Amino acid sequence: MTKHLGEALRDQKTFLLSELFELALNKISDHKFFQDLLDNKDIITKNYFVMNLIPPNISLNVVKKVDFVLDNFKPEFNKTDFIKMMISDRFFFERGGFK
Repeated sequence: MTKHLGEALRDQKTFLLSELFELALNKISDHKFFQDLLDNKDIITKNYFVMNLIPPNISLNVVKKVDFVLDNFKPEFNKTDFIKMMISDRFFFERGGFK
């Protein structure tokens, strides 16, 4: 991809999907890569939104709170509840229980 889009990528820090597809449309005769880009436009668009590459718009206070919660998280393990869940999922019966 960098081989075919290298020039365009060097000029800009960010690249919108619409710009990518417009570039592919303009250079469609240059290489099969651009035709493939346009043929798979909907898949590329879906993947882009699934990955959510747009930076979130949250305040500095919220960022600090999230960082604090993540830094101070202490996981808890309740063995009794864990065994109950394993039994309800029939995990014990298929594996022969505890040894």
